[in-house]
Amino acid sequence: MFVHGGSYMEGTGNMFEGSVLASYGNVIVVTINYRLGVL
Repeated sequence: MFVHGGSYMEGTGNMFEGSVLASYGNVIVVTINYRLGVL
């Protein structure tokens, strides 16, 4: 399991190409979005 911290910079879960990650093996790629701090 890998959860990217983002270093308090903007971005989304789809910054990582799931099809490329999945091509390395028999894996399922799930992306999540979350916010830290005040909106």
